[in-house]
Amino acid sequence: MTWLFILLGLWIWWISGYKYRKRMRQIAKELPTTIPAMPLVGHAYILMGNDEDRMKGLQKFGRDAIRQGGTIGYWLGQDLNIAVADPEVADLILKNCLTKHEKIMNCIRIFTGNGSLAAPVHVWRPRRKILSPIFSPRNLNAFVEIFAKQSATMVELLRPMVAAGDFSIWKYVATYTFDAVTETNLGVKMNSQKNMDHPYLDAFDKCVSFIGARILSPWLHPNVIYRMVPSYRQCKDCVSYIDKFVGKTISEKRKAVNGLRGKIENDAMEPKKTRTLVELLMEAPENERKLDDLELLEESKVIISAGTDTSAIGACNTLLMLARHPKVQEAVYKELHEVFGDSDRRATVEDLSRLKYLEMVIKESLRMYPPVPAVVREPIDDIKLPNGTTLTKGIAIVVYIWAVHRNPHYWGDDADSFRPERFLEPLKHPAQFIPFSWGMRNCLGYQYAMLSLKTVTSTILRRYQVLPPADLDPAHYEDPLRVRFKIMMMDVDNFMESATSCIQ
Repeated sequence: MTWLFILLGLWIWWISGYKYRKRMRQIAKELPTTIPAMPLVGHAYILMGNDEDRMKGLQKFGRDAIRQGGTIGYWLGQDLNIAVADPEVADLILKNCLTKHEKIMNCIRIFTGNGSLAAPVHVWRPRRKILSPIFSPRNLNAFVEIFAKQSATMVELLRPMVAAGDFSIWKYVATYTFDAVTETNLGVKMNSQKNMDHPYLDAFDKCVSFIGARILSPWLHPNVIYRMVPSYRQCKDCVSYIDKFVGKTISEKRKAVNGLRGKIENDAMEPKKTRTLVELLMEAPENERKLDDLELLEESKVIISAGTDTSAIGACNTLLMLARHPKVQEAVYKELHEVFGDSDRRATVEDLSRLKYLEMVIKESLRMYPPVPAVVREPIDDIKLPNGTTLTKGIAIVVYIWAVHRNPHYWGDDADSFRPERFLEPLKHPAQFIPFSWGMRNCLGYQYAMLSLKTVTSTILRRYQVLPPADLDPAHYEDPLRVRFKIMMMDVDNFMESATSCIQ
């Protein structure tokens, strides 16, 4: 009798989903891929293997989407995904589909909770209104002093590596961004640059690895299954440590802010102090809703995680590309000398605004190697693509930022070449350069990241000349970097370089 009920349930499930599956198959026919599918798993086999194999799989989908006119459909098991590599389609999706794909976001929420990065629209929308004002140019410009101070610490720590052979620049830049973002967000001086084994960094790095592996393993998406694998408990332990650390800091900051209430503001006897992002959120006008401690914890984790890795990866990729393109590095140094002369003073906001060529170099690095290679959206209503295909509610739409940035229809036949001067030309479509996503759910910290990137790269290049690894044949300087997927896109060789003192 039990088996009869099971069979009846399966039959009802099959019938109820028949029309939906039929529609998915029709969409797949309208957006064909040249990549062969396998029984049961579909195209999921493309994403199997290590982190580098997974990134190669993502790139394969992106390349095929470019060849097929900008959009393809591929199967992960029984789920149809749509790969987008065309700016026009990306613009349509990112402006009209605010809901991020639930299965992917569920993987990320183990770390962020309802932080705005992975929050449902009904949670994200009111928080966005609260967060947006604190990322004003006035507030962000005040952080340049912190960026410059932390950058100065980093270049001093790099001194023993000069002429010492190849080394990984990653740990130096990542600890700089971590120290900078924790000081600007929480007002805490972590000093991780002088203590690179800081437990927060270790816990965060493990979280990223666990979450990245789960995202590209569809069989681990259901919580009931993921909770049975060892990495779940390990990830939860790391998240627990981070929550306690950040939560304690927020609690102490709340007490400090409350203790200042009632005092005379703008006391002429006290020097003006740069307010942190958390303080700015706590000091919102009385008639506006303020974030509670849990919401501050969630948003702080988003800011710290995004601010640390995106800026660090962007800076390291920029340095890698400059090491492989000495003429470009020479042009950057010439601009730096025009702005700073022979002085060793720290950079200011005014200095950064004059570094136009360096900004183009950073943008070109972000174009070729965007830290976040793809974003996923899920329409809540049917949406019609420019080619006439209508995508159904519930389908996963993956905007391959990496492929959008490599689409030769918009970037030319040299789309795979490093050429900063291309940013002297107007874009053919505003959504063809989207390293920090696009539309209403783009990254609020875009300007924050650019200020940090310009500060750290200019500080390094004023002091040192970066060189490619000694064993890299000059004939291969133009070869693409080997990259891996770890939620973000990172260099397989961990950003290996060498350095000498800058030519004066």
